Amino acid sequence: MSVGRQTFVFGDGDRIRQRVESLLFAGELAALRSFSAAITLAIGQLAHGANTTMAADVIVAGGDDLLFCVSAECYDRTIVARMATSFMEQTGCSMSFGVASDLESAYLNLRRAKAQGGGSIVGM
Repeated sequence: MSVGRQTFVFGDGDRIRQRVESLLFAGELAALRSFSAAITLAIGQLAHGANTTMAADVIVAGGDDLLFCVSAECYDRTIVARMATSFMEQTGCSMSFGVASDLESAYLNLRRAKAQGGGSIVGM
């Protein structure tokens, strides 16, 4: 990514660990396998979508985490909101996003979004 005004977008699935633990303790391994596959597929699709719709430089796309950087001119909050909706449809879990012009602020905004109960976009 070229040097210039950038926007960092940090996403994290909400209450994933609780869902995994619930399925583990219930011994529902087939459901856990399906849930894990849904998360993996959803994160991959979100990363691909960020790249194709906003020319994003994807830094992390694994587990239930997504971190990418886009030029400020290409950032589109509506697309990020659609990503959250897509994640919910595919996994049954909401996703929180923190957005800012620097990585540390994006992370802090992600923590703010999660503190609000999840499923929101904080920043820009």
